[in-house]
Amino acid sequence: MPCRASYPRVENQLADVFCSHSVRSSITSLPPLPFLVPAVLEALGQSTEYGNITEVVPGEADLHCAHYLKEHGGLVLTGDSDLLVHDLGPNGAVSFLKDVDSFSSNSIGKLSCHLYQPANIAERLAIPDLQSLAFEIVMDPFVKFPKLVKQAQASTAIRSHPGEFADFLREYVQLSPSLPQSSDRFANLQPVLQKLDPRISELVLQSPCLAWQVESAKRGASKPHVFLPFLLDCPIRTSAWESSTAVRQLAYSLVNLLASRDEQTISVFEHRKQSDKSAGRELELPQTSRIPDECNVLLKLLLELRSKLPKLTEGQLWIAVAVHQNIQWSIAYGKPFSITLFIQQFQQLEKSKEKGDFSWEAIQFFAELQASLYSFRILRQLLGLLIANGNCLSELQLLHAQMQSLPELTDFPSLADATCALRKVGNQEMMVAIKSIVEILVPLPAIYSQMPPKATKKKRKRDSRVSEPPNTKKRPTNLFELLDVE
Repeated sequence: MPCRASYPRVENQLADVFCSHSVRSSITSLPPLPFLVPAVLEALGQSTEYGNITEVVPGEADLHCAHYLKEHGGLVLTGDSDLLVHDLGPNGAVSFLKDVDSFSSNSIGKLSCHLYQPANIAERLAIPDLQSLAFEIVMDPFVKFPKLVKQAQASTAIRSHPGEFADFLREYVQLSPSLPQSSDRFANLQPVLQKLDPRISELVLQSPCLAWQVESAKRGASKPHVFLPFLLDCPIRTSAWESSTAVRQLAYSLVNLLASRDEQTISVFEHRKQSDKSAGRELELPQTSRIPDECNVLLKLLLELRSKLPKLTEGQLWIAVAVHQNIQWSIAYGKPFSITLFIQQFQQLEKSKEKGDFSWEAIQFFAELQASLYSFRILRQLLGLLIANGNCLSELQLLHAQMQSLPELTDFPSLADATCALRKVGNQEMMVAIKSIVEILVPLPAIYSQMPPKATKKKRKRDSRVSEPPNTKKRPTNLFELLDVE
């Protein structure tokens, strides 16, 4: 995950005013960590104390939390204040992550936080419940709080707008006493579904064959949508997710092996931006008959890279696969190799006596690595879903077995690894592995051939851009043609 060292410098900005290759960006603060939620779930799942009780639920988690609190009481630690509006029963309470603090300087390991109990709050304010107060706020958000409380006591907005209040309550309706039960056809999938990353689970549950899992009316959409974690990459470069698209297309197509012919889908809409207001990018999925062959291509690549890079650990081997994938994609589309741009800068910073910062090219390289590794994670989880359902295709089972060595989310390479290597502190194994991968996959002449000249006149740059023929290379039709081993 990108660290602070990966961001453009903010000090000495006047010195960079006339920099010809500056990148305009609207980023003013660090973005959310892209893999925080699945990383937390991964850690909880590996815990001896919490592993057996950690699960991913379909739909909104608020409904399940509220259902549990109403039945058993307890405390939910969350970042979502909407949970206060749910019916949590007399003993249900909520605390917020932003309020968590250490108990005192002398109490190591002890935390404190504010506790909000909706039933007690409603009683102290003399209102029917917090739903009435929340509805008053929705209908008139600019009124001062004391007046809102008085209106809630009299149920003013509820009596004036009964239809709108009924619509408002639909979001907070309790789960039915009997939660959806699995069909006999997918009886073995329940434990696996409860361990998927939330974004992967969202995709799977859009399949009509798994609609029994979801009570929502939105089940079984004609074309599934998947929302990828937001990665910080270079604003003027192709999305970091692009070079690993073929892996995700293969992964998404695996859901069709669970479905009957009438339930299968031919495409998926993929969303890659943090605030993507578009309908997403439609990706065609390979036919189910092609899936075994494409799994074999990836298996062949793994074996080839393992023989070329015997000193890498099993986890580091997947970084080599990701780098190889990006190189082949870059060749196909006439793009510069992000790894060579990063290595050039790393070597320059190593030789420099002055402290410097990494550029957007370095950020792009690690974003592409993370995108590739997470795409392989999607593939591994969906392969596991198929195998749990009894799919016995040998190619799928072999690939799933090989993918058990994928790095955990907390071990994904980041710019922090490069920073540690420059400063000669901390664990430097990642950069050692990346350098060894470069030595095998990218010959030294190829690195220097992409190095920009020290000085070039703007006019000559402009003329060269005009004279360059457009890239007319045909887009490959085979999803894994880019991964073929040379």
